[in-house]
Amino acid sequence: MWLLPLPATATTSLAFPVPQASAQEPASACQPQILSIQAAQAGANPDQRPVTGWQEVALPDQWSKRWPGYGGTAWYRIRWQQPCHAAVGVTLDSLSQAGAFYLNEELIWSDPQFSEPLPRNWNLPHYWLLPASSLQPGENTLWFRVTGVHYQLAGLGRLSLGDPSTQHALQQDQILLQRTWLQADIALSFTLSVLSLLVWLSYRRATVFGWFALLTGSWVAFASCLLLTSPWPWPDTASLERFTVSALVFYCACFALFSWSFAEMHWPRARRAVLVTAALLILLPWLTPERWLGYSTLFAFVLSSSLILLNCLLLQWPLWRRRPLVLPQVLLALWLLSVLVIGLHDLTVVLFFPHERNVLTPYSGIATLLCMGMLMALRVARDMRRIRRFNQELKRSVEEARQDLLEVSERQLAMERERSRLQARMDLTHDLHDGLGSSLVRAIVSVEHAMGPMSNQAFLGYLKVLRDDLRQILDTEASSTSKPAATPAQWLAPVRHRFGMLFDEIGMDVSWQIPASWPIRPQARLCLALSRVLEEALTNIVKHSQASQVQVALQRMDDPAGMQLCVTDNGRGFDVAAMEQAGTGVGLQSMRARIERLGGQWQISSDSHGTRICLLLPGDPPA
Repeated sequence: MWLLPLPATATTSLAFPVPQASAQEPASACQPQILSIQAAQAGANPDQRPVTGWQEVALPDQWSKRWPGYGGTAWYRIRWQQPCHAAVGVTLDSLSQAGAFYLNEELIWSDPQFSEPLPRNWNLPHYWLLPASSLQPGENTLWFRVTGVHYQLAGLGRLSLGDPSTQHALQQDQILLQRTWLQADIALSFTLSVLSLLVWLSYRRATVFGWFALLTGSWVAFASCLLLTSPWPWPDTASLERFTVSALVFYCACFALFSWSFAEMHWPRARRAVLVTAALLILLPWLTPERWLGYSTLFAFVLSSSLILLNCLLLQWPLWRRRPLVLPQVLLALWLLSVLVIGLHDLTVVLFFPHERNVLTPYSGIATLLCMGMLMALRVARDMRRIRRFNQELKRSVEEARQDLLEVSERQLAMERERSRLQARMDLTHDLHDGLGSSLVRAIVSVEHAMGPMSNQAFLGYLKVLRDDLRQILDTEASSTSKPAATPAQWLAPVRHRFGMLFDEIGMDVSWQIPASWPIRPQARLCLALSRVLEEALTNIVKHSQASQVQVALQRMDDPAGMQLCVTDNGRGFDVAAMEQAGTGVGLQSMRARIERLGGQWQISSDSHGTRICLLLPGDPPA
């Protein structure tokens, strides 16, 4: 990867520096001697060599300085001679864009076409062997037909004549520098781009790898344009030029953003400014008419290169100031400093000394990539060390948390056992109150209202009832899992039997409104809970209400689906709010707790005209 991207429009003057054997160097007895180099614009027929308009030029030549705004065909005439009759090798490092080569009147080489899409020879060194049989005694003439566009620096590159083996070796050196090194650069950049992209896709928070993937990927797109020998897949040279400039601008923007991300510099305003500027510069060549394309390309090149150099300069201070200094930080600072120095040198050569060929960026491409790869490797190594430390800390934390969790679990288990004991005691209390208590109340009331002394048989009956209630309390779990009553009448029969005789003895009228079948299919535990609640409600009526009439009604609810059990009396009533606030009324609290455990609702209203208790039960109570 080049430290400073060179514009595609630079053609011959910006081609890679190559060691040349000048035609005017002190030579052997058979060294060809160039007599003159001339150039002229083609006439109406570009296939014909011009007769007039020839001007003396020096190679490399860019005709845009001599013929501003000219695009089309130009001819170059090179007169030379050599003292001996021997084969001659000809090396040409570049030619922009399409061309043809003649020896005297004989065509030696030609591009297939001289119209759009034009071939690209500006970065393709050529070598031709001129056999002795084709040479004339004394003076010979080389003709070059060159077709170029006005927005690129069209012209003819450096030419060298001499011994065929020497010239062929020179061309191979040029290919190595102008193409082979660049191909290796592209291959390495593509590999790093793919690897960085995979890392970023695997871990999106590693933004530095994402920017590095964009940086190397945009470089691959730009550098590939420098190797093309035809505009394909673009329809013409202008489209390829626009794409090349866009890729260059995008590369420069990614260079800045990658270096900020790697240096962990958070500059949101500068980041937005770079992105907006890059977007405008990318659009610029596509919106610029073709006649102004060369100016927009030069503007984008200078501004993008300046962005890289300014970024390298601005990062020096924060990188060296940060403490403690670490190896990746120092390497990044030194790398950016080398980019700054080499970039300033090459930008000066490109802009002010275009005929000089001592730019340094081509030699530093592979070194730059290796340096960047090493920086990324150090970043990965640092992250791996962080991950290892984090894993060790996490392992310690997990072990500590596990010990704490064991302690908490043991405490929670102990609390759960204690809560279970308390709940069992509470349930036993409720069962004793609602079951055995109701039976005791019924027995007491029966004794109080008896007309005379109780017989042994009656007293024994009350004791058996108390015994059965106590057994039911002790075997609550078995009762809750037994088979439920088939009909409401079967379920109500025990309660009705117990309280029916009692109500008759105390002169209380009772109305039982029970359907022939269950409104919903109940479970055994639901039947048991309803029995307990109904017994407690009736017991409270007997003990406290002084009522003369009682109504027990069981019916279906449509919204929500379920059933309700209501117990109503015409007694003296009581203050519900005051009792709830005082926390008295164990029976009421027990009834409410039973219904809420089944997912039902509890409704109670009471005044001087009586009391009404309704239990709303869902169609599918919770387990």
